[in-house]
Amino acid sequence: MRPEKELLPSLGLSPVRRYGAARRLRISKRLGKAVAGWSQALPSRGSPALLSRDRLAAIVIVLPTITLQQRAVEGAFVVRLGTDTVAVERFTLRGGQLEGTFVTRAPKTRLQQYSAKLAPDGTVRRFELGTYWGDWISGEPVERVRIDFGVETATVETTIGDSSDVRKVVASAGTTPVVLNSYALLELVTRRHRPTIGAIEPLGLFVGGASTVLIRLEPGPGDSLVATLGTIGPLRIALDSTGRILGVNGIGGVLNVQAERVATLDVRALA
Repeated sequence: MRPEKELLPSLGLSPVRRYGAARRLRISKRLGKAVAGWSQALPSRGSPALLSRDRLAAIVIVLPTITLQQRAVEGAFVVRLGTDTVAVERFTLRGGQLEGTFVTRAPKTRLQQYSAKLAPDGTVRRFELGTYWGDWISGEPVERVRIDFGVETATVETTIGDSSDVRKVVASAGTTPVVLNSYALLELVTRRHRPTIGAIEPLGLFVGGASTVLIRLEPGPGDSLVATLGTIGPLRIALDSTGRILGVNGIGGVLNVQAERVATLDVRALA
């Protein structure tokens, strides 16, 4: 192989540019030797060393997958009683946090904002809900509810104006907060329990009454299930393969409503 000093003039470079190119070439050669030496120093296949070639390859593959899983998931639900829209909900699931805005029209227009902090297994650690009268946020919420979920109990703190009440409710680990006609919250249950439908009855905690109920999930035809929240139901729910709620049919049941999943919506315009 020709030496650097003989090779570079043949490329037609000026003296100054030849100096820079030679320096880059030397660095490149050193880097190549370092990488080669480092690669040879790696343990062979089957070695008990902590970092094998196979594990190194796995790291390169897995990292982009984790990044994709951390992307925000957005969605919305429109709830109808007959042809009348009675509630709308818009939500975002980002990392370990579910946040949503929920508007109901009966008996009068009420807007609620909530957030649920999730554990790695998808259970709720903390839930906060603020209620506003009217179709948009104005000033402080008229009522605030905060629920901290423990192993055997949930601590429920309700604040109305200057008055605050704290109580403990018996609730096993994995209990999910329930707000009527909030299907983003119910989706936390269907996604988590999709593989065990019919075998497990998770607990739900009604936020307004601070009382727990069994959430009965029974297999339905195709990718669907039938849910009953205590005495409320049945709700025939269409799911995708991951447990996302695509639609709800509660006609003939206690709520007698239908819910449709949409990509997004203007909550205020529909309130």
